[in-house]
Amino acid sequence: MAKTIQREHYLDYIRATLMLLGIPFHVSLVYSAHHWVVNSTPESLTLSLFNDFIHAFRMQVFFVISGYFSCMLYQRYPLKKWLNVRLTRLLIPMAAAMVLITLPQFWYILHHTSGIGDWDQANLWQKANICVWYLVSHLWFLLTLSLLTVISAPLLNAIVNRGLWSKVSTDMLLPIFIALGVVFAVLHKLCATFMPGVTGSALFNFLVVNTLMYFPFYLLGAVAFVHIKHKENITRVSFSDGLIAAASVGLYMLNENTQVFAPLQLSVQFCLIFIIGLTMTKVVLTLGHRLLNRESRGVTYFVGASLFIYLVHHPLTIIYGSLMENAHPNPFVGFIIGVTLVVLGSLALYEIHRRVPLLRYLFSGKPQKPVVNSLK
Repeated sequence: MAKTIQREHYLDYIRATLMLLGIPFHVSLVYSAHHWVVNSTPESLTLSLFNDFIHAFRMQVFFVISGYFSCMLYQRYPLKKWLNVRLTRLLIPMAAAMVLITLPQFWYILHHTSGIGDWDQANLWQKANICVWYLVSHLWFLLTLSLLTVISAPLLNAIVNRGLWSKVSTDMLLPIFIALGVVFAVLHKLCATFMPGVTGSALFNFLVVNTLMYFPFYLLGAVAFVHIKHKENITRVSFSDGLIAAASVGLYMLNENTQVFAPLQLSVQFCLIFIIGLTMTKVVLTLGHRLLNRESRGVTYFVGASLFIYLVHHPLTIIYGSLMENAHPNPFVGFIIGVTLVVLGSLALYEIHRRVPLLRYLFSGKPQKPVVNSLK
């Protein structure tokens, strides 16, 4: 079942870049107008907009690329082997990070920040819900990828072996994703209206909302791997695609920072996420294909480091933000200092972990080989 496939370096680079963008994304949250675990003053509208811009498209594009690589592995291995490889590489790092990263992070937030200020007044259910939010934390994407792996197997079989989606015109993708966004927004609004307690819970958001939201993007990546016309479509942005992407991202930022669309603010956000996800996927993959489709040792190093850096940067950002809450620096100065310190701290921890075989296994889920310095 193995196939010889030319390495598409730009997809590796984009995936790693999207992971590493978590650092400026979370550091900018510290100085933005958006409520987070830690917030410093004064707030910066520019950093709020910068944060919104990254958040508007980053994870949709990430799940498209994940679906592409997942389908590549699906063609390489039998089903049981594929499930074993995928879930091992996802669940082992998630479990290790929960114990070694998010559990200590939760303790730090509880005792050294005001992020969970109502803990003492919370009842048992509320405390359980808070624990789920903060123990899963930024690991939600690993949980979502694990769920998508399990539920996508029948559809991947249909895409690979039965030609599913092969007859769908590329011109129909945008109407399809607009319709999906509207349907998703309506269903979420109905759930919030009739089951507010369930809809606001951590488990519902992690297991249902995120899975349903990113499933279409994951499948789009799988379709692009199998059907060349769809791959060419998402790696070639048109002028109209660029206009739609710019307009939808602008509306997303407006929706996040004003009350223009209230009380349908969340529904508008969901609709825009689907439109932005498709159009910005085209923009990002087109630019990546043209500019990054080459091998580089330095970039390869960060490709290998991206997952670990993503896992550890979050608590480092929270520690930095908690120390700076009362320092009140200029937001841009604080942002630059924060990004620099978090990057350096993450790289230092990555180099330490590379030299400990057990840690390398726990944070990759892969059998380990001797470490080779890829920067030489």
